[in-house]
Amino acid sequence: MNRFTKILLCLLALLMAGFAVTRCGQRTRPNGPDRLNAPHSAYSASAPPPPAVVPPRPQLSTKNNEPGTPQRVTLNDQPLANIPQLSVTRARSFTNSLGVKFVPVPGSNILMSIWETRVQDYASYAAANSGVDDAWKDAEFIGIKQGPDHPVVNVSWEDARLFCQWLSKKEGKIYRLPADHEWSLAAGIGNREDPRASPFSKDREIKDVFPWGTQWPPPRYAGNYGSIPSILDEHRFTSPVGSYAPGKLGIYDLGGNAYEWCEDEYSSSSRVLRGASWLNFKPDDLLSSRRSLNDPSGRDILNGFRVVVVVGAGGG
Repeated sequence: MNRFTKILLCLLALLMAGFAVTRCGQRTRPNGPDRLNAPHSAYSASAPPPPAVVPPRPQLSTKNNEPGTPQRVTLNDQPLANIPQLSVTRARSFTNSLGVKFVPVPGSNILMSIWETRVQDYASYAAANSGVDDAWKDAEFIGIKQGPDHPVVNVSWEDARLFCQWLSKKEGKIYRLPADHEWSLAAGIGNREDPRASPFSKDREIKDVFPWGTQWPPPRYAGNYGSIPSILDEHRFTSPVGSYAPGKLGIYDLGGNAYEWCEDEYSSSSRVLRGASWLNFKPDDLLSSRRSLNDPSGRDILNGFRVVVVVGAGGG
């Protein structure tokens, strides 16, 4: 090997050694951000990154005030807003096991039957229970008898409540007679009456408001009432439920056909009846605000009932 060759080999060795030093001195970056170049306050090789700050979960709660007042809603114990109590208008209509449809009554916690309780409904109750008084079977007027789709009459307040108890047990819902004020709400006059006042004090207090409106005499086919020439209702006794136009809520016979028992007392010895009957024809008796009365055990061919179901208690 000559001198020139030795010099080339030495230079080549030096170049190879320098390249190896450079490779050994390089650092490989991890995938993702270059954390080694981040400020120390943001990242430390000896400690994990700080946990993310999670804000506390908002605590929404409601606090009930006195009945009939709005619910107060709070967010983390701070007042958020006032909203009305749950309205029955958010509930849905439904049809029960007897084929009776129930609709919401705004301003209340009930759904109301669109029909008065029918003969066929009461017959189902009587067939399922021994000892039911048979007076309802004897209802007739001048030889005219009732059909199965007529409102059952000749039943007492006590009879009507027993029917409600049977239907409640049968369906697992809470059925009952309407309260006097609930009946007024269904008839469209509840917002003009004091719900705390007695039915007696509100009897005929709202003048010139009838189930069909404010006109007198009534329009033709306004309902099944007594002898009013303008009506020509074609029925001398009870008529099939739903034979005449319903009110704004889709509820039939809130005037005429049969008086309807309510839960409330009229006096210490009587209960409230609403709605007039197939026999009534005088203006004062046909007012939506009219309250009649009878003994809770009394039966009459003018008197029937309709039922309501309580929302949120197994009801609609």
